[in-house]
Amino acid sequence: MTSYTQRSIVYKLKCTKVNHPMGFFIKIIVLTFFWFILREAFSFADLIFGLTISFICIWYSRKFIPYNAVRGVSFLKLAFFVFYLLGQIYSAGFYVIKMILTGATSHIVTVKTPIKNEILRVVLADSITLMPGSILLDLNGDDITVLWMYDKEELPPDLDVKLKGKLEEKILAAQRGVDS
Repeated sequence: MTSYTQRSIVYKLKCTKVNHPMGFFIKIIVLTFFWFILREAFSFADLIFGLTISFICIWYSRKFIPYNAVRGVSFLKLAFFVFYLLGQIYSAGFYVIKMILTGATSHIVTVKTPIKNEILRVVLADSITLMPGSILLDLNGDDITVLWMYDKEELPPDLDVKLKGKLEEKILAAQRGVDS
């Protein structure tokens, strides 16, 4: 015979499945809570609007974002990646200002990535694009082609490290044995 807490834990685990209706409502409540934080207000209209927007977001993500494509991805590590990325964008901005003032050249470069998951490759490519001084031109399989501003005429021998930095390492940490 199982205790009440064991049954409630099993129920919570069942509710976290992708298509479970209780998980759907929990997500709506969590998103509505974040809506209140962003709005910094609480009224009946905010409640109705927050619930509506949350419902649309959850419905849209269920309908158009394939769950199998992100299976095995650590979303907690990706959440920390966002803060790391913001810091990198900020510091890269000062580097680009220095390059502009001292003179810089632009190069079209192609680098390879060992990331297997297509969505995580897109996250890496977009993260590189968010860095000041680089623009994504093409993402074809494992190859990322970027228009990159560099402060010297010749490209560095450690081009991968200079361009991708630790972004790729952080994304690889979020990838847990995903084969896509």
